[in-house]
Amino acid sequence: MMKKRVYAALTAAAMLCSTLPVLPAVEVSAAEIAYPAQYFRLGMADTDANVTASGTSLVPSAIKGTAAEKWSLNWVSDGVFEIVNAADGLLLTAEGSGVALEKDTDGENQRWEIKGVAQDFDGYDLYYRVTSTSGTSLTYTENAGFSLAKYAGDTYQQFRLDLDGLEGWAANADTSAGVKAGTIGGLLGEVVYVDNADDLEKQLDTDKAQTIVITSDIDMQKKGNTRVRDNKTIVGCYGSHTIYDSQFRTNDAYGAEDDSPSDNIIFRNLKMVAKNAPNRILINIWSSRQILIDHIYFESQLTYDRTGDGQDEVGKFIWINTPYDNYMDAKDRLRSPDYVTISYCHLKNRYWTVAYGTQNDELTRDRTTLLYNWWDENVRRCPQLGNGSAHIYNNYYSAYGTGANGSATSGIIGGDGSDMVSENNYFNGYSMQQAFMMGGGKEPCRDAGSYLSEGLDAVPSAVKFTPQTTSSWYPNKTNYGYSLLDAYNTKNTDTKAFCTTYSGDQTKAAGMKYITDAEFASWITTAYPSPFLRHVDFSAVVPAVFTSGSGIG
Repeated sequence: MMKKRVYAALTAAAMLCSTLPVLPAVEVSAAEIAYPAQYFRLGMADTDANVTASGTSLVPSAIKGTAAEKWSLNWVSDGVFEIVNAADGLLLTAEGSGVALEKDTDGENQRWEIKGVAQDFDGYDLYYRVTSTSGTSLTYTENAGFSLAKYAGDTYQQFRLDLDGLEGWAANADTSAGVKAGTIGGLLGEVVYVDNADDLEKQLDTDKAQTIVITSDIDMQKKGNTRVRDNKTIVGCYGSHTIYDSQFRTNDAYGAEDDSPSDNIIFRNLKMVAKNAPNRILINIWSSRQILIDHIYFESQLTYDRTGDGQDEVGKFIWINTPYDNYMDAKDRLRSPDYVTISYCHLKNRYWTVAYGTQNDELTRDRTTLLYNWWDENVRRCPQLGNGSAHIYNNYYSAYGTGANGSATSGIIGGDGSDMVSENNYFNGYSMQQAFMMGGGKEPCRDAGSYLSEGLDAVPSAVKFTPQTTSSWYPNKTNYGYSLLDAYNTKNTDTKAFCTTYSGDQTKAAGMKYITDAEFASWITTAYPSPFLRHVDFSAVVPAVFTSGSGIG
């Protein structure tokens, strides 16, 4: 039987999408199409340890960015998967009451049910159990290691699905209401492949978890509002994956009473181009939560006058908001968007780029993190926040130069009701007034560690930014852990070096990088641990070696 694979093998020899024949939106062999694996870590309950491969055994380990910590899924049937280690492609395998890593045999003992067993305060699955076809679940026991046992809800029978490279509000984080789950998109769904606008529209509108792989350039100009349902990952293959003139939308455009905003959505490894349809917003996040926009190259090929003389193209790359006041559906209008991460994107050549806020009075939602993005020759809203909170770190901003920048050029804009924290960003070709259009009023904000140069070829200087009201928000103390690079250094390991090399879409697996990968350990100058995960020292535990029928019953 041909397996239905969720993620393609990432090898240099894998065939690129552009060389393939036209494919319908149906199941195909994963070996035929290469695209970025949605790797994840199996976090152990509420600790900072993860299930990690050690040879053919499993051990608990803190994050070090190695392939041994990362896993992917092969979809077999609804809720049933093969679990594959990224280091060597070995599969998690049940051996009696023991567990090991073995080569793919397509056996029943290599198939696992992954099911949510505990939810966060918003109802998203926070912890999962991993159960073999024999009915026993993956279990860790101190001084004995990993085994299989009857599920009893014990602490170390519960695991998190933490996406590789995901940081910020879309990740596992702490809030005043409690710990929230991380975004997983279509991780627990089937894979489909699309190469045209009709099939893409159809698959995005299905009511089931899916990974939708884009295998060809697609023109969405004639589609208008294209609904994206819950639990979707839209990912481009390593070949052609440009989407032109999209108008993706996460709620019903007309506010249907029987239709709620969609949550848990990932856009990844795509080129998204505004080409023939002025004034469009390529991704509309309306009242939705758990959103990751990652490794996207956004570009406008539309004509505009960046000086503001005759400016009439007012579209955006991303808009995160609630509907207008007289929108007919209050469940959309009164529901604030939340838990959004925009990461590793390259945004180029548009007057307006990213704007978000809410049109209701709620100020405790609309929480967004923007990291390792390259804002390349845009004019305004990079980003602009109306209300809510935004954490913006290690972004690289390249403009035309202070004398040639567009009308009212701005980097970061903060509005009434906002709380904005900037860290270790690098502004090239901006004045201070252009880079920071926040902090002039009562809205709290601050910057730390950023650098700026007004001349395009000038050596940047450390930013000295003094707002009227200084933010007291420290995400590393209250919400989530994250890693920082120098905004600027002379070692070619700073924000500019990373973002200009790795931000945006990728055409081969070797370019798909996150700052948490082991090869960048020497680049990181500050690594904040999670403020809410427990640290447990598992180093004294020796992994047990199991054979069939051994271990804990």
